Amino acid sequence: MDNTEFTNLADPSQGTRSVHYPGYSLWRLQAGVRFHEGATLTATVDNLFNYRPDCYYYNAPLTTGTNFLIGLSLDIERLCSKR
Repeated sequence: MDNTEFTNLADPSQGTRSVHYPGYSLWRLQAGVRFHEGATLTATVDNLFNYRPDCYYYNAPLTTGTNFLIGLSLDIERLCSKR
């Protein structure tokens, strides 16, 4: 992506320059399993292909690489209801 930016944000009178930013794509893989009535365990791999930008700029993703997440979701109403 080509973009026109100020050379110096503190002093816009210095003019602008054309800058090229490469495209990118962030992928996420997520799986979940209900292991009890009202309880779900989720595992996620965020930024699956470990993308790290060469430089951080306005539209750059704020990532330092791949992240692994595990979550537990509880439906209190279902867990506490009597059947």
